[in-house]
Amino acid sequence: MNFRIVRSLVFSCLVCLILTFISCGGSERTASPPQEPELEIGGDYPVMMDVTACVTEKDLDELGEFITAGDEEGFKQMIVKKVNNGTAFRLDKGTKVKLIDMGFGWVKVRVLEGAYQNELGYFDTEFIKGFNN
Repeated sequence: MNFRIVRSLVFSCLVCLILTFISCGGSERTASPPQEPELEIGGDYPVMMDVTACVTEKDLDELGEFITAGDEEGFKQMIVKKVNNGTAFRLDKGTKVKLIDMGFGWVKVRVLEGAYQNELGYFDTEFIKGFNN
């Protein structure tokens, strides 16, 4: 066989192997990451980290505005107001809550233990996402 023909065949095989490798996404297959359990209304969950819970959805929106604007004083005032029937309160990491309702990015919970037991509060979903006890 002619050297040029052999070289062309080898080159063609290499190109086919490379294209197959690329189209398959590499030589190693990785498992899909485990999916977080879905949150269920009525489920009891621990708070994932310290969180400020708001008394109403409107208060949660206002808290988001203060955080976005970097307005620490506005944020502090929401907490101080709670002492006098205000608009927000702090929950410690691990505090158990019952999921009452949820929307896009927020949850409504009833606090099951601690200083704010039986209070209703709103906060971002990420603070309980992935936990199901």
